[in-house]
Amino acid sequence: MAEYFQDPYDDPKHCTAYANDAFQTNESVSVSEYEAGHRVLKWGTEPPSMLYKTAASSVPIEIWDRVIDCLREEPATLRATETRWVIPPNLRSLRLGRFGAASPEVLRGLVSIRLTTHCERLELEFVLNSMSDYSVQLLLRSARQSLQELTVNVSPLLNLGGLEARDMVERCLNLSVSSQLSVLTMYIRLEGDTILLARNYDRIVALVNYAPAATLEQVKLNWTCSMEFMKILNIRQELLRLCQEISQIDQILSHRRYIRLKQVKIEFWGIGGLWEEMGSIWMGLAPLWFPNMLSKGVLRATWNGQLLLNNKI
Repeated sequence: MAEYFQDPYDDPKHCTAYANDAFQTNESVSVSEYEAGHRVLKWGTEPPSMLYKTAASSVPIEIWDRVIDCLREEPATLRATETRWVIPPNLRSLRLGRFGAASPEVLRGLVSIRLTTHCERLELEFVLNSMSDYSVQLLLRSARQSLQELTVNVSPLLNLGGLEARDMVERCLNLSVSSQLSVLTMYIRLEGDTILLARNYDRIVALVNYAPAATLEQVKLNWTCSMEFMKILNIRQELLRLCQEISQIDQILSHRRYIRLKQVKIEFWGIGGLWEEMGSIWMGLAPLWFPNMLSKGVLRATWNGQLLLNNKI
């Protein structure tokens, strides 16, 4: 029997054979059958959607897009032992990677079955459509004692119009409830109209401001440069437009209450081999964006994974 099989769609025959060795493929799997060490998520008469072999409850278990998509089929009856699929009761890692996966119905369903009670890692790529009814906040509250790493795509927040958007962040994406949070990662997509979005970066500032200072160890800003943005003649000038907003994050993190902060990491991702150019641009931006983090020696920056700056003392 295979030690670990990550994606059954790569080899459906192997998947079905592997599943039949441990379970009845076309029948529901009860929680008690998890005791054997193999964990299966499945629905209907399809082959199991994910297979795991784990020796201890502390082993992270990922729920991928295909599995989360199936949750939308029965949002009103999400029960670990009553629906067509079974969720591991000791889930440590959860990724909601598609628009439908982060719908209010799914998020509330995950909370209702206490799925996230022990969740340590949470990735939210789409949160905009689940914020107004507090679904995201409910998810954060349900995992407040265990959540250590949070990854969130904040780009949709920048495109919201109106002053109420910042209030929405403070009320519906308030990280102060996550008392054990140590790593905060924010994904931001740089488009050609950065100047139009600059005034909305206070929403990101608010997000950082509510992160628990006593436990936060690392903050990562992941900037994805679109093809449209890469065509801009003066990228440095465009990034300079964000100095006022980004420097506010620097001021927040420089407060003495962030006693455990070890690293602020900036990751730039884009098309083309602009490592030398981005290195030059970043050397000019770093003292303006993060002067305090730079002086403390905790600032790190990369371009497509290549190191631009690491002034760790």
